[in-house]
Amino acid sequence: MGGMGSVMTVNSKGQFLNWNIHKTDGSTETIVIDKKESNKY
Repeated sequence: MGGMGSVMTVNSKGQFLNWNIHKTDGSTETIVIDKKESNKY
């Protein structure tokens, strides 16, 4: 991701999307997106 070697996967659970970012240092970050609320901005 962004040329830094990270890998992103997306899992869908009902109305939510989980963006899982696996970084090269071994850490993982998860961003939860509510599909119904995502277009409000």
